[in-house]
Amino acid sequence: MDTLEQLIQQKDYKGLVSACEELEFHVAIGRIDVPLNTLYSFLFAGYLLTNELNASRFLWKRLSTDLKEDSELRNFHRIFVSLWKREYPTVYEEITRSSWTNPLLVQLNQELMTIIRERMFGLISTAYSHISIADTSRYLGVPEADLPSSLQPRGWEMTENGFIPKQIEKKVEQTTGLEQLDQLAGYVMYLESSV
Repeated sequence: MDTLEQLIQQKDYKGLVSACEELEFHVAIGRIDVPLNTLYSFLFAGYLLTNELNASRFLWKRLSTDLKEDSELRNFHRIFVSLWKREYPTVYEEITRSSWTNPLLVQLNQELMTIIRERMFGLISTAYSHISIADTSRYLGVPEADLPSSLQPRGWEMTENGFIPKQIEKKVEQTTGLEQLDQLAGYVMYLESSV
């Protein structure tokens, strides 16, 4: 469990998912004894943080009836269902009202709110050239009165009846792999042979 705490502190959520899946395997074959409700809570949180909704769905399906009664797992399930249905106001409500006994789950819950909101900023910036105040509030889970102070630092322009989102520049990562070098060598060979 110390490994999970380190991964959470480093915000390595893909690593958290991998470590939880590995622990789940070891628990299943009887090598270690870990409280399953805690393990599955971390795994559920990891899936939600990495936006693996299908994995979240199948995790819930494979949980025993006893585990489905755990309050923290039910909290994550309610958040998941809202995400699955794309009911964003409900997502934010569920995240806000959920209570947690483990401080690491409190931290993951807060991070989930931030990550979902950042995903929504990206989606809105990509999909909308203008968005109404009500829709912005609904998608971001921010009260309408607080929107101007939240969006202006991000470069969004306020209009009479909504916002013009600032387009997020995609970082294009150029890599030179072996396939590209092989292709380049092939072009050079072709050009030299045709001269």
